[in-house]
Amino acid sequence: PTPDADEGRARGRELGISERVRRRGYVDRAELDALYAASALALVPSRYEGIGYALAEALCPGVPVGAARTD
Repeated sequence: PTPDADEGRARGRELGISERVRRRGYVDRAELDALYAASALALVPSRYEGIGYALAEALCPGVPVGAARTD
């Protein structure tokens, strides 16, 4: 888990979306491709990684993405 995992889960419950949010650990390439194919949105809310690999991977098959803004 990340340092912000508990905060993210609490916010999901607060917004009433926790049943629709999946936080995944490592998945193999075939499962990752299947997840992107079934995704309506990919969120990459990292405070430390700018435009990272996960965001680029999600964009390749045309999945809309959301990222955190950091200063």
